[in-house]
Amino acid sequence: GLGATPVMELYILYNKVAQILREQGIRIYRPYVGNYFTSLEMMGATVTVMKLDEELKPLIDLEAECMGLRQFGRA
Repeated sequence: GLGATPVMELYILYNKVAQILREQGIRIYRPYVGNYFTSLEMMGATVTVMKLDEELKPLIDLEAECMGLRQFGRA
């Protein structure tokens, strides 16, 4: 989300994107839904998709803390 879009609407968008990806045979490994890097109450959302291989999977699950994301380890 960019700031002004309610989180519920972000989940509605995510559900539709997930459905489209499933129909294309694409499996979602780790979804992130929320307001990351907002822009002063700007409406809208962004969708980012990354091709993930077996080498990258453990890295996605590592603990991370930075300006736009805080994630506890999932390994």
